[in-house]
Amino acid sequence: MATAERLAHYGSWEWDLDKNELRASDNWYRIHGLNPQPITMEKLMPLAHPDDRAAIELAFDEALREQRSYDIQHRIIKQDTGEVRWLQAYGELSEDKDGTHRKLIGASQDITRYKQVEEALHAAAAFSQSLIDSMLDGFSVLDAQGVQADVNPSLCQMTGFSKEELIGTKPPFPYWPPEEYERIQAALDKALKRDFGDFELIFMRKSGERFPVIVSPSVVNDKNGNPTGYLATVKDITERKALENDLRAAVEIRDEFMSVASHELRTPLTALHLQLQLLARLSSVTGAVTDRNIGDLSKGALASAQSLVHLLDDLLDVTRIRVGRLKLKAEKMDLRSAVANAIALVQEFAKQRGSVITLNADQPLVGSWDPVRISQILSNLLSNAIKYGDGKPIEVTLIEDPSAGVARILVRDQGIGISPEMQSKIFERFHRAVSGDKITGLGLGLYIARQIIEAHRGNIRVESGPNEGSLFSVELPLHPAPEEAS
Repeated sequence: MATAERLAHYGSWEWDLDKNELRASDNWYRIHGLNPQPITMEKLMPLAHPDDRAAIELAFDEALREQRSYDIQHRIIKQDTGEVRWLQAYGELSEDKDGTHRKLIGASQDITRYKQVEEALHAAAAFSQSLIDSMLDGFSVLDAQGVQADVNPSLCQMTGFSKEELIGTKPPFPYWPPEEYERIQAALDKALKRDFGDFELIFMRKSGERFPVIVSPSVVNDKNGNPTGYLATVKDITERKALENDLRAAVEIRDEFMSVASHELRTPLTALHLQLQLLARLSSVTGAVTDRNIGDLSKGALASAQSLVHLLDDLLDVTRIRVGRLKLKAEKMDLRSAVANAIALVQEFAKQRGSVITLNADQPLVGSWDPVRISQILSNLLSNAIKYGDGKPIEVTLIEDPSAGVARILVRDQGIGISPEMQSKIFERFHRAVSGDKITGLGLGLYIARQIIEAHRGNIRVESGPNEGSLFSVELPLHPAPEEAS
């Protein structure tokens, strides 16, 4: 028996409650680091760890008072080494038939080794849990039947569901959109069959919002290779998808710009080249060069050069806007005079297209704006009205609203109009109301105009419909604009 006790790391004992005397096996004394000797309660308690003495006394008192077994895990201080050891103590109350001579008979087993393993496992589990909880990606644990056993805070934050709402749920999980059940279940079935890989899926937040994710599953096997559970990381790729969409849009804009710009830049360059070629041929023929044909060729070359300058200025403005360097130099000016000057500059172009431009403004309209940039806005609006006006009359109306502190510029044509779906696009880069070769331009005019107007803290709107003409309304504050806007 002594050998069995030693191998099992336990020692038996018998407590005579009436005599307050403990008798124990040799191994019990060895476990406590004591030589065999008479033990009383007063001598026994100092053997226990100070932090556990109160719990031992309570368990002992309850066993006596309630006539039940004594069962407790506690620490002792081994007397010969000072080492702290863990014990599991069991005891059963025994008494004579007449209720006298009570004893507590039991055994104490050294479980220090098991406690150390248990604490190591607890520490490892806590460390693993802290890693999972600190993950930026969502994390889900499924048991062998596919029931959700655990989730981390990131998945809860990502989906909007609490841990309590997710633990114990079975497919379809709350964050699966109904329309995606079939596709997500197919991916889950693959994972359950150990056909692993990254799955790009659509999940649903508690609010109902759908969002794209990448799910990466893995399996947990027992020692025999049988699955005991499944793990999955969930990465929200909403931002990545937005960047991909932006990149695709940028590539489309670039391609469209290259197509439009190569065509638009080639037109004035070709005209300039032909005019210079003709001038060169004339100069090589004696008497062929006259003041008249030199003047005509010079005007043509100048017009082509001006077209190139306008195109390059637009491209330069787009760059300034993109990097936040579109500067305004506000000063007191008369908007009516600016509009009259702008009309005079495009009058020849309007005449060629058959349009007549009328200005409705009875008196000066004075405010504080950037004169150069205001002229640029007016030039773009008037040029567009002429291009798309179908040779019909164009009206420009100025309105001052002192109560609102704004000036309004209304430019109305009676041309081909703009479809509803294009009205939101014409203020973007490289977009025109119609495509093809019928209308020239880079599609930057209205984009630049809007940026200038917004830099003045104003706004621009359009009202139009197919074959109904267009009305562009510009609203500008009368007070000074900031010196710089982006």
